[in-house]
Amino acid sequence: MSLVPRIRRLPGAACGPGGRAASHAAGPATGLLAAAVLCVAVVPILRPSLSPGASVAAAPGRAGLAVPEASAAGNRAECRRGDFTAVGREVEHIVRDRFFDADAGRRWAERHRDFGRGLASREVFAAEANRRLAELKASHTGLYTPDDWMHHALAAVFRLGGRHRHTGLEGIGADVALTPQGAFVRRVFAGSPSERAGLRRGDEIVSVDGGPFHPVLSFRGKAGRDAVLAVRRREGGPPEEIRASVRRVPLPREWLDAQKQGSRVIWHRGRRIGVIPLFVGAGQEYQAAAQEALQSPAFQQADALVLDLRDGLGGLNPGFVSLFDREVPVLTIAGREGPVRTHSATWRRRMVVLVNGGSRSGKEIVARALQRHGLAVLVGERTAGAVLGGSAFPLSDGSLLYLAVSDVRSDGERLEGRRVDPDVPVPGSLPYAGGRDPQMERALDVAAAG
Repeated sequence: MSLVPRIRRLPGAACGPGGRAASHAAGPATGLLAAAVLCVAVVPILRPSLSPGASVAAAPGRAGLAVPEASAAGNRAECRRGDFTAVGREVEHIVRDRFFDADAGRRWAERHRDFGRGLASREVFAAEANRRLAELKASHTGLYTPDDWMHHALAAVFRLGGRHRHTGLEGIGADVALTPQGAFVRRVFAGSPSERAGLRRGDEIVSVDGGPFHPVLSFRGKAGRDAVLAVRRREGGPPEEIRASVRRVPLPREWLDAQKQGSRVIWHRGRRIGVIPLFVGAGQEYQAAAQEALQSPAFQQADALVLDLRDGLGGLNPGFVSLFDREVPVLTIAGREGPVRTHSATWRRRMVVLVNGGSRSGKEIVARALQRHGLAVLVGERTAGAVLGGSAFPLSDGSLLYLAVSDVRSDGERLEGRRVDPDVPVPGSLPYAGGRDPQMERALDVAAAG
């Protein structure tokens, strides 16, 4: 029996009782699935107040403006004059024509006709659009401006062209969560400037170069220079100064480098535990990198594996599950004079999968399949319950509309709005963590106990 979940897309299906918007308490939250359409995770590091020729195709590398270029130029001129009526109509038409629940899309467009009229700036328009889009109660739905990190992530994942083409983004190689308490480092990418500067998980970034922290604006135009970060490491304590080099790098390269350099085997409680951090799965290169790590000599000698699917973007193809299929034959290879060797193309030993509320879409599908087939123990927190198919639609003012265009079921199971429960619940703890990661520590304990 195949372990790979069968994905069913229902573009015209209604959003049932469980269909809801992902949590927006600390920012937008959705997921990413590379099945026939991409489902992208909206990482809660953008704005604390943000709710989550023809049309754009639902696959990377194929995208276009929602309106012809001539009309788009006119719409941009209106925006410069402080009138977003035309861009608002673009959003209305896309929701009406492409939202996966056709009736809900038509009703939404009717209720919000000309909602862009009188809105004087792109920022005000985006906030109002997201407030209204939240009424759709669907993940994979939001509007993002070029000042939003997610705008650049979508452009990279969908390989958009023209003025939306992603050529790189300035940053220091850290995933930062915006919370009501402040901006806290959630993940330091392996081999990044932030790692070299000594940033740690749980550090609060109070300011950058004297200004408030912003995941995009704090580093824009500073590539090749040092940014001065004021970092607070204990609650109520004084900030300390840290200098980190700002680099401009395409996001897919940053994500892949972080995965490769962060994949390692460590000793824990007398066992060799392999760890693979998978921040993004939207592309075959991330699965290939995971397979390469699993086939490396160090991992081949490991006793157990921890696969970290927390936070970041989703995008894992359901075929990722095949890396752990125990039904694949094990080869025994004996040469005439050489030693006998065994080779397994898949991982067969103990596995722990780390999940939390930032594990979305394709990551949820993979985690649930591994759990259902008894191949992994899930440790952490409940997943997002954000499993729809999304498409990115460039708007004439330079923004992107991300919209749920397909309902998705995995082996007949609808995960949108339902979430996946861990086998071993471990609450997250981020502010002033001092570099500690209780969920990872528990995952290593579970892996070593097998």
